[in-house]
Amino acid sequence: KAPPPPADDQAKGKGKAPAPPPAKGKGKEGPPPAEGKGKSKGKAPPPKAGAKAKAAAAGLNKESADAKAKREMSKLKPLGWQKLSHAEEGTLWARGLADGFEVSRSMLEHIFAWGKKHNSKFAVATDSTEEAKRCLTTSARAMGIYIGISSLRHIPPFQVREAILTLDSARLSPESTELLLACDVKSGQPTVLPTPEEVAAAKAFIESGDPYDTLDEASKFLVAVHDVPNLRDRLMLHRFRACFGSCIADIKNALSTMRGALLEVRHSESFAAILQIILKIGNLLNDGTSRGGACGFRICTLPTLSQLKQSATMEESSTPANSGPSTLTLVDHMVSEIHKQCPKLLGVTEELAIVREAARIELDDVGKNIQQLRADLRRISASACAQKRKHQETSEGDGECADGDAGDIFETMAPKFVESAEGQLSDMDMAHQQAIETYIDVSTWFGEKKDAKP
Repeated sequence: KAPPPPADDQAKGKGKAPAPPPAKGKGKEGPPPAEGKGKSKGKAPPPKAGAKAKAAAAGLNKESADAKAKREMSKLKPLGWQKLSHAEEGTLWARGLADGFEVSRSMLEHIFAWGKKHNSKFAVATDSTEEAKRCLTTSARAMGIYIGISSLRHIPPFQVREAILTLDSARLSPESTELLLACDVKSGQPTVLPTPEEVAAAKAFIESGDPYDTLDEASKFLVAVHDVPNLRDRLMLHRFRACFGSCIADIKNALSTMRGALLEVRHSESFAAILQIILKIGNLLNDGTSRGGACGFRICTLPTLSQLKQSATMEESSTPANSGPSTLTLVDHMVSEIHKQCPKLLGVTEELAIVREAARIELDDVGKNIQQLRADLRRISASACAQKRKHQETSEGDGECADGDAGDIFETMAPKFVESAEGQLSDMDMAHQQAIETYIDVSTWFGEKKDAKP
């Protein structure tokens, strides 16, 4: 039998024998275990761990840079929609995004920035080349001007100026003129025509000698029209020339409709008979009360007839079991009784054919429209006369005329047009007065007070 191996040889085996105590396993004859190497040399990170840390740090720096860049961008107002996460084959969205259509983020930031205002100083423009253009007004005003001149975008600004000076209806349509004359609903200030501050800015720009092409579209328009004499009154005259005839026709039609409806009500025998029936029913309903024994009633009572509904007990007894809920009103009852006893009275709608249309007309509003037209026309005439006097004084003083003053069509056309229009407005005044007199006559016929409001 071979003798057992020494203790040191057992320690050098393949690990099947139990490991010796730590104090005894560190002999000089064998290398220390692998685990002992890390412990004896400290806690230095392994090479692979160091590479991972560097990569993580680099990623963190990149994320920080991206986050910083996003923070520097203006936050845009979100568009509320229901997003499709997948474009199904065969649908519109499977075609992809609109090719050839560029979307400028800087423009979106300028218009739809959320919270803090964007620092960009350019105004609204048609494309990215306009971003660096100079603006002579605020961004909000530039937006309004740009929208107002959209229908004239195909005409260069100085040709627009020429069209306004000559009141050229071929280039200035009624729609374009209306947009140029638009005013803010709250402040009443013009949204397109230059303000005094913008006129001063346009003059300063011209005096500076800077190139005209450095301006954005809105500012080019301001520079072109800032010195047009009586700009607003000139455009109002142009609008009146195009639309005055239709305005007069509308007023005439409204007055004619109102007067015709009043005469229909006054002479309708069926309507008078129905009012007598209402009076009889009303006295029965009000019998024993202070409202009973009436000799008549105010016409304003008629809308309340549909508000008087049948009682709950009557509703239950008169409603079939298989039918839905049905509530009869006094009007329903009257129609039923008139149909049984006097069916001819149901033809009252033929006798009052235009009353429904006339019910939408207010005589006071028609009168106010006539007065407003007259005030606008007189202001235009006064502006034309003042310009003519100024032109004559300038001509007598030095014989020179400012651009656009000599032979200005506004000076000659405005007084003639206003004189003709005044005659038509006088006719409308007479028609309006006739309608009021007819209203008073009909009101008196029905027992209303003579000073009742039309």
